Amino acid sequence: MRTIVLDTNVLLSDPEVLEAYPGAEIILPDTVLAELDKIKTSRADADLRYRGRSVSRVLFELSEKGPLSEGVKLPSGGELRVVHLDSDFETPEGLTLRNADDRILAVALQVCQSGCEQLTLVTNDLNMLLKAQGMGIEVE
Repeated sequence: MRTIVLDTNVLLSDPEVLEAYPGAEIILPDTVLAELDKIKTSRADADLRYRGRSVSRVLFELSEKGPLSEGVKLPSGGELRVVHLDSDFETPEGLTLRNADDRILAVALQVCQSGCEQLTLVTNDLNMLLKAQGMGIEVE
């Protein structure tokens, strides 16, 4: 099964992206949820705040099917799972857990190490894309 790790900016640009990968396991690092929460109440552009609330509503509706941390089935046939960074995960050199993008990358690496066969990080952030490529993570 293909595994997709979504960055916050992808969800904000297209809240329907959860359905864009039929049959895939969609991973949302818990950092993405924290970033969405901040955006909903920030002084950001009204449209961005609206999209943040839209994504949160979609995630809430999915959570009614079961705990997102255990994974829930998506209408597209895939599965959505929220993943927390394990406290015993050794953060690779060059990543800092104080940085949200680095925590998202760390979750992607953690999922890779847990036996994932084909993982792709989906992001609109050029710096994250470059850093991920440097760590051997496939990026879209």
